[in-house]
Amino acid sequence: MVVGEHDMQFWQICLVLTIILNVVFTQFYKKATYKSKSDGALTVLLQLTCATTLMLTIPFFKIQFPDDIRIWMFYGLAIIFYTINNRIQTTVRRNLEASVSSIIGQFFNVFLIAWGIIFFKEQIVFLKILGALIIIFCNAMLFYEKGKFKFTKYVWLGVIQNLCFSIALSFDIGISENFNLGMYIGLAFIIPAVLIKTFERIKIKEIKEEFVNGERKAIIVTGVSWALLAIVNLLAYTTGGEITTVTPLAATAVLLNVIVSYMFLHEKEHLAKKIISAIGIIISIILIVIA
Repeated sequence: MVVGEHDMQFWQICLVLTIILNVVFTQFYKKATYKSKSDGALTVLLQLTCATTLMLTIPFFKIQFPDDIRIWMFYGLAIIFYTINNRIQTTVRRNLEASVSSIIGQFFNVFLIAWGIIFFKEQIVFLKILGALIIIFCNAMLFYEKGKFKFTKYVWLGVIQNLCFSIALSFDIGISENFNLGMYIGLAFIIPAVLIKTFERIKIKEIKEEFVNGERKAIIVTGVSWALLAIVNLLAYTTGGEITTVTPLAATAVLLNVIVSYMFLHEKEHLAKKIISAIGIIISIILIVIA
């Protein structure tokens, strides 16, 4: 079965699945860090689990590869930014609440809107800019306590992580249709896993210990949901959805993550502030969509 390229109903289905899988991924990624001893080893393990799942999807997409060297160069650049994003992400999710990391993740939307205007030549609209500013304000409000902002290094790492992710995905949107999608995304996890293992000198034994002694069920669910999320999220963009439409709508997962984190992970601290931030982000989404 080959996925159609311009089926509006299909991209909408992918968008709904993106929201659901985002919540599953966020919740179980946090659980996967509970017994972890090494952020690097856990990152490699999760990426390999994800890549294995992705390779199983290869037959569902057209087998094709580009013959333009420039496309391969952009792919290499995307992988570099994915590697940075993936490695930082584990450290951020270990040290911040799942609901908080989800809210910080909205910076990704701000960056993508910026790239849409700068590189995809999308029109500059006041309401879209206002929506992006509200997202930034909602994030800042979350860390405002007793008359001052309390930004930890993990908050800044979260911002950097989302910057790298937005750049990588921007490359994806432009070139992924030239590849078999399952193999394309799969390699985008395998290669970063190899790079992280190499540069951090992580031993195979450390990776095995992460699985044997860690939250095995959470690790598997995180890896599988990550793989499926990567596919449906990219398909939502490449099968008809505009970058400034899909991005803000997918961000509605932030409110669901706050609610589910409260029930599933018992993240009760600053709940009211998180909900207000999430609602503010929803308002920004409405502004961006109607723009």
